[in-house]
Amino acid sequence: MLTGARASAVYRMYVLTAALLLATAALLLVSFVGTENTASAQSAPSGGSAPTCDGGSINLNAYEMRTYELHNETRESNNLATLCVSEVLTQAARSHSQEMIDQDHYSHNSHNGESFSARLERFGYDSYKEIGENIAWGSGSLASPENIFKGWMESSNHRDNILGPGYREIGIGTATGACEGYSDCTMYTVDFGVLQSPAPKAGNNNDSPLVTEAAQEEAETPRSTNSLQDRNGIVHNVYQYILRLLQSLGF
Repeated sequence: MLTGARASAVYRMYVLTAALLLATAALLLVSFVGTENTASAQSAPSGGSAPTCDGGSINLNAYEMRTYELHNETRESNNLATLCVSEVLTQAARSHSQEMIDQDHYSHNSHNGESFSARLERFGYDSYKEIGENIAWGSGSLASPENIFKGWMESSNHRDNILGPGYREIGIGTATGACEGYSDCTMYTVDFGVLQSPAPKAGNNNDSPLVTEAAQEEAETPRSTNSLQDRNGIVHNVYQYILRLLQSLGF
């Protein structure tokens, strides 16, 4: 049997060992959470080739391809015509997403004030009957196409563009970089359109173009993960607890 100072020393050793095991477990948990978040952020499907509206094909990156698939899956489930990819709309969308990253500027309008309709016309999409645009951004795992698309579907104006019965063409552009204080932002721009008929009737004043952009105030909610802050908080709380425990035991 252990008595006196020897028992006290053994008890203190047990407590110290338990504290070290608890700290190790916390670090392993933080490491696991960090790995899990990184894996989910990188779990997007690979890119590929999508059909263009002129019968050709265009290469889309992983985020663009999945966003395209989500649009057509949702339209099909609502008995709407699927969309083909317009190369012109895609070029315009990619340009705008890259500019929003480069300028740290989040808006349907370009950094110089150019409207999205003027941008599409500048890229060559100028004989349209109807156009619309959705934008969004995300950081970390919330930058996935599924999370971005879910946010759009929960917003009436964005949803109206996705399910617009008149649209026939789509352009999707993403760009990744720093924005809004985060280092791993992905910007999304999606442009919708339908071109005028080849030979519109002269003097038909009822065929003026329709321009629709999602309400800006609904598109500005930051979508970002705070996994780093969460993990740091776990470590801080565990070590504060261990420090108080050791101090109470005279270490």
